[in-house]
Amino acid sequence: VEAKGENYGIWAGNVLTIGDAEVSAEGREGGIYTDEDVAIKDSEVSATGESYDGINVKGDLTITGENTTVTAKSTYGNGIISYGNITVDDATVKSEGGYRGIIAFDENINDDKVVVIAITGGTVEAKGTGWVDDGIHSDDGIIPRGICSDGDITITDSTVTAEGVAEGISLYDDLTI
Repeated sequence: VEAKGENYGIWAGNVLTIGDAEVSAEGREGGIYTDEDVAIKDSEVSATGESYDGINVKGDLTITGENTTVTAKSTYGNGIISYGNITVDDATVKSEGGYRGIIAFDENINDDKVVVIAITGGTVEAKGTGWVDDGIHSDDGIIPRGICSDGDITITDSTVTAEGVAEGISLYDDLTI
């Protein structure tokens, strides 16, 4: 599937599932946007946005399968942003944003929800390229860091490279490597 749009390459109002597919999504605003969860398995996905995000998920983002490669890029926004948990299991993820590479963020910062990033058996490269950018960021605030969480971040049997201009790793809660 090749999807190009003036606003978004792919916009989904519900759950988006990509399995055993090759998907390229490109938009002036964002590559992939969804109002709910996204699951990517055994697929090759490329998502590029300019003004906003490469991949913007209002729910949980799950990327699984050793044959899965996800590449997300944004000129001015985040490479990947999820307003829920991010799970990478045995997959390859490369994400670069003009703001942050990867962020799990609770947009309702007044509730008790804690977002989590879990990377297991995969390869993740995340790069923020602006002046206060993060490689990987998870919290329900907006303080920029390289790998950051007020929830937990767990990295197991994986190769992770996180590059941000502000900091590499900053913790508010538990980091398990």
